Amino acid sequence: MKLSKILPVAIIGIASIFALTLVFNNDSVSAENYSATSQEDKYVTIEVANESGELIEVEFPQDPERIVVLNLQTLDFLDAMGLGDKIVGVIKEGVFPDYLQKYVDDPDIANVGGMKDLDMEAIMSLQPDVIFSSDRTKSKYKELSMIAPTMASYIDYTVGFMDSYKTLAQNHSLIFDVGNELESIIADYDSRIQKIAEFADGKTALLGIFAGGLNTLGNSGRCSIIVNEMNFHNLAADENVNHGNISSYESWLKYDPEYMFIIDKDNAVGTEAVAAKEQMETNNPLIEQTQAYKNNKIIYLTPSDVWYMADGGITGMDLMISCIEEGLGLK
Repeated sequence: MKLSKILPVAIIGIASIFALTLVFNNDSVSAENYSATSQEDKYVTIEVANESGELIEVEFPQDPERIVVLNLQTLDFLDAMGLGDKIVGVIKEGVFPDYLQKYVDDPDIANVGGMKDLDMEAIMSLQPDVIFSSDRTKSKYKELSMIAPTMASYIDYTVGFMDSYKTLAQNHSLIFDVGNELESIIADYDSRIQKIAEFADGKTALLGIFAGGLNTLGNSGRCSIIVNEMNFHNLAADENVNHGNISSYESWLKYDPEYMFIIDKDNAVGTEAVAAKEQMETNNPLIEQTQAYKNNKIIYLTPSDVWYMADGGITGMDLMISCIEEGLGLK
């Protein structure tokens, strides 16, 4: 395994070894041991993905004071944990969920570009202690890690939504020492998801995303929490895992699921387009023949910007679960 260690220029004190153990969903999650150089300067070793997706070990300072955030999941986490005052730079180009807009509007937080177009010079000038990058900035991992210890933070749908979510939460909690608080939050989410799963047992569904038209989603991409953890049976399980396959309304009528779950990407990213609900339900005789339409079981995933761009956050997860609970009449 490749070992990458980023240490401060001056290290004071005697190294000690501490073991961290976090418990999520009654499963013991053991963290790597970390070394503390003194009472003030502590470090934790975490496995993170580099530019090629290879897992490497990186040392991060605990309780960093200067943070650059390049993804909405970490921004959500820091906001929910009351750590937003540690942010010195954030991506500000693009559309943000309402509850995170304050970080875009804050003149004391530097603009470091967009999700795909980073301002590397601005990031370097901020002299961050830690950088939280994203799946969209993988190619810049090496350059970012030369500035400060860097963690690519995103949901890896291919390993399972909640498994990836808990790993992401664990990694953040190790750096900021908020494991006990997170344990309680995630236990609540697990309980709510379990109730949805019990309701959904044996019920059929389709997942759709409007991105210039209707696309059908499979079981290993966006919104997959609905069919994997929440237990709805996806009749189109083998469709494209991420942005979906372009689909006809005829195919949806042929599948005729009990439930339809729709995310409006065009709305999420600020594209001018006819709203997904209007396209699905206005003058659409094919959808009108489906049992989901007739039984009022077409559920639109809102807030769409959370479902599409911030689906690994703390507040974001609460909003996502609430959306499903309300759509199913469980709340």
